[in-house]
Formats: sequence, C-alpha cells, structure tokens
Amino acid sequence: MEGTCSDILQAIETEVKNPSGHNMIWIRGSPSVGKSALAAIISTQLQDQNRHVILFLLDHTQSTTITTDSLWRVVACDLAHLYPFFR
Repeated sequence: MEGTCSDILQAIETEVKNPSGHNMIWIRGSPSVGKSALAAIISTQLQDQNRHVILFLLDHTQSTTITTDSLWRVVACDLAHLYPFFR
C-alpha cells in the first residue's frame, strides 16, 4: 500500500546513500509482517538507481533455502552476473 513503511524506507535510503554506511540490509520480523514486500521495494528502488543488488529470501517451507550454503550460492551467482570478470 502506498505510504506503508515510509519511515523504514527513508532510513534505509539515508543509510545506503552514506558512503561510510552499511553495505548490507538485514530485514527480520514475525511471519507475514511484510518483510519480503519491503525487500522487493528496496531492491527495486536501488536497481532503479543503478545500484548493484543481491536479494536473498529465506523460505521456511523449503529446507534448501535456509542454509548458509544457499545464501553464499546466491551471492556467488549474483556476483558472477554483476561482475563477469569474477567468473
């Protein structure tokens, strides 16, 4: 919904624009509070700004996505796509 989580989005935007700010955003919360929707909004906004984004979503219904191995597989694959010389 329009205007939802605008304070959170503003805080994240301020953080990512800060050159000495964090380079990772970790979103956590109770089930069904909108974490995935928030992550999608942030990812889209950053991509619209030509920022490199790696989005990793945990799906507790699929045991293969909730391991550190799956996290680093996603990171490695996305880095290879973003920076072909790393391949």
